[in-house]
Amino acid sequence: MDRTDDLKKATYQILKIGAEGHPTTDYSLKVAILSNIHAARHFDNYLAAFKDIVWTRDPTGQVKLAKQLPPDTEIYNLFDGIITLTHLLARDDWIRNSFDFVE
Repeated sequence: MDRTDDLKKATYQILKIGAEGHPTTDYSLKVAILSNIHAARHFDNYLAAFKDIVWTRDPTGQVKLAKQLPPDTEIYNLFDGIITLTHLLARDDWIRNSFDFVE
């Protein structure tokens, strides 16, 4: 996963899948980047700034602060995890419990 083109494509795919899948009442959606080895060389340049991003939909296009959203608005992680055999970055308990390969 340490090629910059793979990191860029993975980030776009996470955004696309998340945007098309949230919100839904049909199923619970988790989005993650999966790879065999984590992005050791390029994590800081391509993923670190995104690891803590949360988002939601604003059909009005007017919201500038989270407090302007209705109280029941769901907030989503940009990604719920980066899952590799060598490192796990999880923002979701199910991801953390299911994919912690490193001990």
